[in-house]
Order: sequence, then C-alpha cells, then structure tokens
Amino acid sequence: MTVLLAGIQFVWTVELGYGTPYLLSLGLSKPLMTLVWMAGPLSGLIIQPVVGGLSDKCTSRLGRRRPYIIGGAAFVVMSMVAIAYARELAQLLAQLIYGADPSTDFVTRTAIVLAVIGFYVLDFSINTSQACARALALDIPPLAQQDLANAYAGRMLNLGSVSGYLMGFMDLRVLVPAQSQMQALCVLAILVFVVREQPLQPEAVRSEPAGQTLAHIVRGVRQLPAPVQRICNVQVFAWIAWFPFLFFATTWVTEIMARTEPADSPEFLDRATRAGSFALFLYSVTSLGCSLVLPVFVSEEGKPWTIGLRAMWRLSLLAMGLILLSTYFVPNVLLATVVIVSMAFPWALAMWAPFALVGDQRPAEPSADDRLAAGTILGIHNMYVVLPQFLINGIASLVFAWFGSEPANGLRSA
Repeated sequence: MTVLLAGIQFVWTVELGYGTPYLLSLGLSKPLMTLVWMAGPLSGLIIQPVVGGLSDKCTSRLGRRRPYIIGGAAFVVMSMVAIAYARELAQLLAQLIYGADPSTDFVTRTAIVLAVIGFYVLDFSINTSQACARALALDIPPLAQQDLANAYAGRMLNLGSVSGYLMGFMDLRVLVPAQSQMQALCVLAILVFVVREQPLQPEAVRSEPAGQTLAHIVRGVRQLPAPVQRICNVQVFAWIAWFPFLFFATTWVTEIMARTEPADSPEFLDRATRAGSFALFLYSVTSLGCSLVLPVFVSEEGKPWTIGLRAMWRLSLLAMGLILLSTYFVPNVLLATVVIVSMAFPWALAMWAPFALVGDQRPAEPSADDRLAAGTILGIHNMYVVLPQFLINGIASLVFAWFGSEPANGLRSA
C-alpha cells in the first residue's frame, strides 16, 4: 500500500539532488533557477488540495485514488523523458527547422525551455500521485492501524531517499544505456506502483459542479477539527526550519570545506559537492534506520519503555531546534556531517508523526459525501507545509543580498 511512496521519493531525490547542476549544465542562469524551484511549492499549494478533494468524490471502477495515481505517473514518465533528453530533443527539433546546420543558440534555448517545462510538469504530476498515495494510508487501514500504516509510509519515503542518493554515487552509465548520469537517473526514476482499493459507489456521491471542490477546500480550511488545526499550525513553523536545511545543506558543507581548503582548485567543487552528497546519504540511511526502530518505542497504552507519538514528535522538534542552533559552532566538514546526520531523527518523525496524528482524527466511518474526507484533509495539511517555502524563498533572497550571494569559488550550484 505504501510502496508507491518509495518511488515518489526517489523521483523527488533525483530532482532536488541533481536537478540544479543539470539545469546549470544546460545553460540556465542562476537567477532564473529560483523561478524553476517555485514549481514545487506552487504544485503543492494548488494540486494536492484540489486532487485530494476531487479524488474524494471519484467513482471510477478503479477506485477513488488509483485513476489519479496512474494519470500522475503517466505525466511523471513523460516529464522525466523530456528532462533527461532535453538537449537531444532540442537538437532534433533544430534539425527539423534549420536542416543540417542547426543554430547552437536555438538548441541551447530550446533545451532549457524543454527541461524547465519538464520540471514544472514533473512537480505538478508527482504531487498528484503523492496526494492520493498519502490518502490511501488513511483510507484503507482501520483507525487502530493508522500509526503503523503511516510508520510504513515514512519507511518507504526514507527508502526512496537512500536509493536516490545511492544511485547518484554510482556510475549508472555502465548499467543503464544512457549518455549521462542524469539520463540514467531519470530512466531508473520511471517507476509506477499500484494498490488494491475499494471503489466508491456512484450512488453514494452527491452530484455537484466541479467548481464546488475549491469552495469545499476553502470551507474545509475554516472547519478543520481543532486537533488537526493544531497539527497544521505546528507544521508551518517546523517547515520554516526544514526548507533551509533541505535546500542548503550541501552548500553549507561546501562553505565549511572552503574555510580549510583552497577553493580555487579545479577539483574543489567536485570534492565539496561529493562531501555534501555523502553527508546527505548518511543522513538518509540513518533516517531509514530511525523509521524502522522508533515505532517500537511508541505506544499510547503506557507500555514500559514507550512514549506516546505526540510526545515523541514534540521531542524530535526540540532536538531539531538544538541541532540547527549548533551549526553556528561547526568548524570542519566532519562535524558538519555529524550535524546533518543528527537531523535524521527529527526527519523520521516528520515523515510519520503528523500524518498518523491527522489520521487518528478522521471519522471511524467516513461518509463518501464528507467534505473533510482523507484527500481533502491531507491536501489542506500540505498547504500548511508548502506555504513556508514561499516565506523561506523571500527570506533567503534577502539574506543572500545582505551578506553577499557569491560563495567561495561560485559555489551556489553545489
């Protein structure tokens, strides 16, 4: 039921970990890079609540969620092909227009346009599949198994991250017929998973205009149950901290290395990037281990050596704050790696606890006409997660402008 999330996270890892260097290699300027990465929060803000609300009412014989999962997966495949072979497709288009002597500038501009469109389509389509994949974890298990189902979801997400970073270390061109590492990663990222699901009966759904879905989402934001609203409020502040870590961890390691090694060496950028990627790989492995072990110590029944899930999440948020404060005192790459790996504990809880706690609040017998069904609730929850990204983008731009946006040796792309 949750295996699909491993494939989704693998694609996210490929995009976040290797998308920036790939776009820069095509010739995209760094100032325009921020516009590309706005696709993530935009798609999360728009697609997840809309698709969640629409899938709540879907009466397809395939089930409520599966049609959107399959449709999203089809667009993921097409967008990954467009991204991986943007240069080749641009050259083919140039030959069709200009003949045997295509314009180099035309090829470069076309390749950039194709790749950027591919990334936008990828973000919107993968959010479609992810919205329904997360809803399945609330739809299918009974209330007594919500914590366990979301624990498995967290494990699959961490497994996808580990796989993505591991594949990034390997020279995949010897295993996959591809001309570049990015092409090989995209080929491996084209994964589709499905799960059995009980279809929603058409007679159980009230007929209404499609435009009413947006009105239901707005109404749902105002009518969230109080416990779910508190979870969403916590998520806003938690993700204000998470986004800088996820976006700039590798760059931070690179800057730390620049303090102790000559940054003008031709090999420095490659070594620094690998050091940051290695730290994130260890972080992903540790997070996977935490997601496997921590559920053993979580129980709401007061068993010995266990604590409640809410208390465990609270502890992880406190630990995250202390770890991030410690970054000011880090003098070398080794301790920077230790700090990054330490974030695995709060990350394992971030991928599990909020979703399990939200699932605990759903009705024991949800109605098909319920405006706050699983898809709608999770879509609204995701809005609270992605909104901080817009804030962080603005704050980061101001910080870089104030302190200077040129790291040593032009390492913004690290």
